[in-house]
Amino acid sequence: MIAIAFWLVAVVPVLLWVGAALYVVVGWLGLWEYRDSIASCTTERPPDPVTKWIALIVAFCAPGLALADGALGVYVGAAIGESHVRSGDNNSFDNYILSFDHSDTGWKGFVGARPLSALGFELAYMDLGNPSGRPPGQNLFGYLSDHSAQNATALFAVGYLPLPAPFLDVYAKLGVARLHTDTRVAYTPAFCPAGVNCSIPTVVGQTLSTTDLAYGAGVQARFGPFGIRAEYERISASGGNPDLFSLGATWNF
Repeated sequence: MIAIAFWLVAVVPVLLWVGAALYVVVGWLGLWEYRDSIASCTTERPPDPVTKWIALIVAFCAPGLALADGALGVYVGAAIGESHVRSGDNNSFDNYILSFDHSDTGWKGFVGARPLSALGFELAYMDLGNPSGRPPGQNLFGYLSDHSAQNATALFAVGYLPLPAPFLDVYAKLGVARLHTDTRVAYTPAFCPAGVNCSIPTVVGQTLSTTDLAYGAGVQARFGPFGIRAEYERISASGGNPDLFSLGATWNF
């Protein structure tokens, strides 16, 4: 988790900003060679220095404007990363609350629409995994193992920051999620009645479905219709806050 968080917070944004800087430098170097011909196309009279520079700026910005317009529309995508399955609502085991918090591999698929450069909407299905392990602080006699699986369907509104690099997006999202949690506990009872084989574990569990606040943030680089994104998403549930760090790809139509 620490390595993924480091890449999301530090390395990926730096690489994207370096790419933006190289894009600017290469664009200026390429256009400088043709500065006179570009300026001459903007007017019939001999170009003056101011006209040349205006023509260069317009010519340089035109590809960026095209990239920005290409970001609008409908897109689909998928991502995979590290999830945390958290649940504290399982009280079916002798009225004890089992606080479950374990990491696993999670994935998601999503479809979105971006009608405006600063605003979009996204519908996602997230599978947060199904890890097993001992919940922290459990002192029940004969306890064996705990297993929890979580998935969610979420609807987000996505806000994009205005940036000078047209192929780079930094965004935040806020919405609601329908979270499904399935927890199973295998244990031996604290007191074994006479004539009962207590060596066979008893399995109890519960399934919960809740509607909760969901939010997240991410960064994305676009190369034509193809995009690469790194993002963090979290669901604010009453029994715990499951989350997902992910790296993914998108395709714009």
